[in-house]
Amino acid sequence: MPKPKVTFFIDQEMLDMLKALSAVTRVKQADYIREGIEMVLEKYKAELKKAKKKGGDE
Repeated sequence: MPKPKVTFFIDQEMLDMLKALSAVTRVKQADYIREGIEMVLEKYKAELKKAKKKGGDE
């Protein structure tokens, strides 16, 4: 499945740290961002289930 392109804003300090981490580890910045999103979704999966039961689709 193709991955859709998304755009968002982050603080400059956060971007600088992400770039530095990526340079040191040679892991793509996008991979770290996807990993972070996965962590947040896992953390809040119970809330997502509740919202789906109530009929919310966000």
